[in-house]
Amino acid sequence: MQITTGVPRADCQIERMHGILIPVPAKLSIDDPAKLFKFVPDVQRIINRAVSRSSKFTPFELMTGVKMRNKGDLKIKEILDEKYMNSIIQEKETIREETKANIFKVQEENRRRIAPIYKINDLVAIKRTQKEVSSSNPSF
Repeated sequence: MQITTGVPRADCQIERMHGILIPVPAKLSIDDPAKLFKFVPDVQRIINRAVSRSSKFTPFELMTGVKMRNKGDLKIKEILDEKYMNSIIQEKETIREETKANIFKVQEENRRRIAPIYKINDLVAIKRTQKEVSSSNPSF
């Protein structure tokens, strides 16, 4: 049995990274789409220089033990940050929509529940809704 905790493919990190990596060079090469491949190393370098939220280190620093020294291309970094934030916002929106649908479903089930009809001499258990203030009373 293998544990996949912390593995990038376990929690869709690779898909998220590819969702960011592919559009950024395309956006940078709008003028000449044939030169798309020339922007890939720069984008990869900036991704490897970005600090991971969970480990608080860059991937380059984790693998080599030293900080990466290179020039900073602000345009690529801005585009990457924009794509990453858009993907996070989209994820949050889908989670919120699913949660909203689930809450609505449960509320509809509760609203349509038929009240039980009791007959004379039926035994009915009624929970205590108001508890005494004293702390000496057991809680069960």
